[in-house]
Amino acid sequence: MATDWLGSIVSINCGDSLGVYQGRVSAVDQVSQTISLTRPFHNGVKCLVPEVTFRAGDITELKILEIPGPGDNQHFGDLHQTELGPSGAGCQ
Repeated sequence: MATDWLGSIVSINCGDSLGVYQGRVSAVDQVSQTISLTRPFHNGVKCLVPEVTFRAGDITELKILEIPGPGDNQHFGDLHQTELGPSGAGCQ
């Protein structure tokens, strides 16, 4: 089920044109075939936008970096910089 991945930290490779994004899964829409990440990083740089959404067709590789355990508190917006990479100016 798509909701099983909510709160997971993932890395999404969108190829050479869009690069690599990391963040916590905040939404998965099976109908529109999209996945949204909160507090995203783009190529290791923290994005200025609070959330990004990707279409399945734009994703060349998706890696699950961390799956929250059953007792984990799933606050999707509570990522720390050290979980994903250094902070920076924004998505580029």
